[in-house]
Amino acid sequence: MLSSVLNRDGRDTEYQVWERPTAFPSRRIEYLLYLLLVLFLLWSAWRIRITPDRFVQGIGVAGELIVEMFPPDFGSRQRELIRNGLTSSSA
Repeated sequence: MLSSVLNRDGRDTEYQVWERPTAFPSRRIEYLLYLLLVLFLLWSAWRIRITPDRFVQGIGVAGELIVEMFPPDFGSRQRELIRNGLTSSSA
């Protein structure tokens, strides 16, 4: 996109404004692909029979999982599991 600005000497100079690069050739295609993605996600949820109650229950379970992850507990048992995992995967 070209814009113009006045120099100190009063002359009009054009310069190019940086725009974020995009993977889509046009806005219409971008919005169409986003719409298709949303429709696909809705179709997937319908096919595996996710009910609103099950979805809300899953959010609670996911929250519990995330709470358990922070702060990480690297006690003696966890250190041993990590050490065994690293040695078995490198062997």
